[in-house]
Amino acid sequence: MRTGRDSLSVRMRGRLRRVVPAVLFLLAFCFALCIRTGARELISPAQAFGNLWLWIRLEAAEKFRLPLSLQRSAMIAASPYFFETVSRFRNLIVTMICGAAIAVGGACYQVLFKNPMAAPTMLGVGSGINLGLLILVAQYSAGAYALTGRRFAYCLGLAFAMLVVVMAAGRFAGKNRRSVTDMLLVGSVLSQISGAVVTFVRFQMEQEDLTVYQTLCMYGLTVNTDYEFAGKALAMLIAVFLGCMLPLLAMRFSFDAMSYPDSEARLLGVSPGPVRIVCLVLVTAMVTGSILFCGTIGTLSLAVPHISRYLYGARFKSVLFGSCFLGAFLLLICRAISSLIYLKGMGFFPIGTLAGLVCAPILAMVLAQRRRGWD
Repeated sequence: MRTGRDSLSVRMRGRLRRVVPAVLFLLAFCFALCIRTGARELISPAQAFGNLWLWIRLEAAEKFRLPLSLQRSAMIAASPYFFETVSRFRNLIVTMICGAAIAVGGACYQVLFKNPMAAPTMLGVGSGINLGLLILVAQYSAGAYALTGRRFAYCLGLAFAMLVVVMAAGRFAGKNRRSVTDMLLVGSVLSQISGAVVTFVRFQMEQEDLTVYQTLCMYGLTVNTDYEFAGKALAMLIAVFLGCMLPLLAMRFSFDAMSYPDSEARLLGVSPGPVRIVCLVLVTAMVTGSILFCGTIGTLSLAVPHISRYLYGARFKSVLFGSCFLGAFLLLICRAISSLIYLKGMGFFPIGTLAGLVCAPILAMVLAQRRRGWD
């Protein structure tokens, strides 16, 4: 009888671990949606969701050429804060996708490298993104704000270039064997060199260009974007996320085998080399998009997978979905909090800095409660 009660208690705790975060997620989304852009005040949830429903109806009417599209201007004029609400909704969707992508990237890296401290930014990916932004700003100055596609191409190209150099150097250092430790060390060295170059160039930049570069690094595409441009940027981010996430989801069983040594993974029918390369390419694309759209949010990639393992178990499928949900949830909370904190001359508080402040104590509590490491 006691065993039955214990099993029931375990099932109830498991359900609570899923239901409570989902309810908190919905509440956080509603609260963040009701925050007015550029003002420390809220609009009513009825007004916010009414504006969203009107936006959906108008978009459908315009696409299918319905009579309702003729009343577009009048209906928008009669709906207070319409454009603010729609822009806020798009901003929140971007935030959640970026949080999910960066957290999933961290979960994949920790499994691939069998290292609890592995993160996508450790192999030079973050340095490549910063170099890409620096080159773009040096060429186009303030015009870089509107060059979404070119910005992604520059940063993704340099991120891949840094990744190739790290993998080649790691294989050379490991005598034709890709040593995980060597790759992480080479990535750290390249990041230091790249950081020194960026610091020197920033010192030589004009004040206007320096402001543009710092804004892009800290805030991403969440500032200096108009209504129509934000819609195109969102569509591009969704395409990149789905194009990378679906193959990772299809490879989830291979990742379970990758948690063992490479020799044992081969016995299970998985080739570690191709799996590792495909994963690195997909994760690099997702992380690049996330940092470009939301700024420096790499802290999530380290903390969220540990929290996901604690809540949902160590199977990669559970870690993948848990990291996706928790990454979106935590970054959504950071977005809501940052929107309420304004800095003189800068605007709202940088979401990347806030993510680090929020994730660090949560990670410390999870690890302390587990009283053990990553295993």
